[in-house]
Amino acid sequence: TDPSNLEMKGLLVDLGTDSAGTAVVELNGAVEVSTFPKDDKVYALIASYDDDGLALIDVTDPDDPLFKSYAKHDETYTDPGSSDTGVKCESIESPRSVSTFSVSSGGVETWYAVSVGDESTGNGLQVLNINNPDRIFCVASKNSQGGYGVTTYTYGPRPYAIVAREGNDEVVFWDMSNPASPLQVESVGHGDSGAQLNNPKQ
Repeated sequence: TDPSNLEMKGLLVDLGTDSAGTAVVELNGAVEVSTFPKDDKVYALIASYDDDGLALIDVTDPDDPLFKSYAKHDETYTDPGSSDTGVKCESIESPRSVSTFSVSSGGVETWYAVSVGDESTGNGLQVLNINNPDRIFCVASKNSQGGYGVTTYTYGPRPYAIVAREGNDEVVFWDMSNPASPLQVESVGHGDSGAQLNNPKQ
């Protein structure tokens, strides 16, 4: 609340436990975080480079963060309460960046996340359903479309993701309206119409 006087609050440590006794995993090499609000709570999704996974934490009470669930590379998870189908998490090896977004249909808001893996490992873009904090799961993978950074935004009724691809000197735009089938809609490379995109990272 006071940017000039930052104060340390709660703490979770990889392979430790939270105050409820829940084991904490997938936090080794945490590189980026994206937060989102749901049902009067606030959650943080962490990209963990060294653990090849993503971890979801309830951060509503900053003094007492609670570990909720995780998704790991090459594993498959499902949520029986969701209409989405869980698929194998094929693109969370060495994740570098993650961003959350929501999709609304029939007045119902559902939360998702998109992460990008390290381009050097041949990883890609991973989409996850994070609507049930107790069981996040993958719903789509796009291989060979990894990147260094990703962010999401909404234009009109549609959510989009922008991926910065350092190795390709470009940014790629994805339509995320159907999280189970993200659609690449545009890319802009270094020098296109004068764009300065040499080694973009974020």
